[in-house]
Amino acid sequence: MANAKGLCIKVSLISIAFLINTLIVLYVARQSIALPHWLHELFAHAESIRIEHPLQDAFLAISPQQSIASPVIHNSKTRKHLESNYSTCIDKKKPPKDKTLYTWIGADGTRHISDKPRILNDKTSLRVAGVIKPDNISINFLSQNLSYAVRKASTDKVNRAMKMFGEITPEAAIVSVVASVRSFKTRALYNQYSKKKSSLKTPTAGFYTSGNNESVVLIRDDESTANTVAHEIVHTINQHWYGQMARWLNEGMAEYAENLSQSHWRSYLLKNQPVSLTELFASTRNGWDNDTQRHYATSWALVAFMMTKEKQFMSRLLLKESENGCAELSVNDIQKLYGRPIAQLEREFSRWLK
Repeated sequence: MANAKGLCIKVSLISIAFLINTLIVLYVARQSIALPHWLHELFAHAESIRIEHPLQDAFLAISPQQSIASPVIHNSKTRKHLESNYSTCIDKKKPPKDKTLYTWIGADGTRHISDKPRILNDKTSLRVAGVIKPDNISINFLSQNLSYAVRKASTDKVNRAMKMFGEITPEAAIVSVVASVRSFKTRALYNQYSKKKSSLKTPTAGFYTSGNNESVVLIRDDESTANTVAHEIVHTINQHWYGQMARWLNEGMAEYAENLSQSHWRSYLLKNQPVSLTELFASTRNGWDNDTQRHYATSWALVAFMMTKEKQFMSRLLLKESENGCAELSVNDIQKLYGRPIAQLEREFSRWLK
């Protein structure tokens, strides 16, 4: 009897281990194989939302209990940026150190293999893509309710951004990306879907979920909708190429892709001081929530500055992100990759802003 009971326990443990292992394998391969809808739902609910997009005041319904940063008016329109929780990163975790083999291609094309990771600093050389081929990024519009004008405008924005980003994108980071976009015409339908896929408590204009690799947008006027679509697609690309990123860099790149000039952020920074770079680099979620407009404006401006004056530095930042696994850039990382004090970067950035 005791032997039978022991055998039963062993079989149960083996079954549980097999089930867990199967779920892990299915989760990792979820983008490349067809899974039942309920399983996609399970994986999606297991993750939190990664990124959300700003929403104009006309579409916000915030209860008196919710605390947000004071809005900033641009051409009689108010724009608020809202943040959600980051999901637990499991898709880019590295194997144990004793089983890790590091490989990379140097700027001269030489492939390096080592049991230790390379040290990235301001002297690190790397190969950039130069040109990002159109077939590297596919946009799949899941809904049929976006006008041709919006689809074309958002696609043009992404193509233009990739043409610019090709000059700073590490060649080794590029993989094929399928960006899936789901859109809703009404706030009610958008909210209903958002509740299923996200943990956001406050309404937004769009968000991206890594669980089912989907960008979800609320349809508004053509220009705003195209901006949101382009913004979320850049988050999709960043997720595939760099994994978990520092929020200022991720949001700055997405804002830059919407509109390279971003005249409303220029106007904002003429009247408001940007966030200090030390504060921006170390900013927590509460930091963003308490001073949302300045964080987004400064993130856009810093990316625009680097795209103009510090392309090699930005390339090294992206290379570090791509090799960081689930970690994000720290202030120490940034200073090593810049090779000079953060205070000097701040001075150069302030001079460029003026």
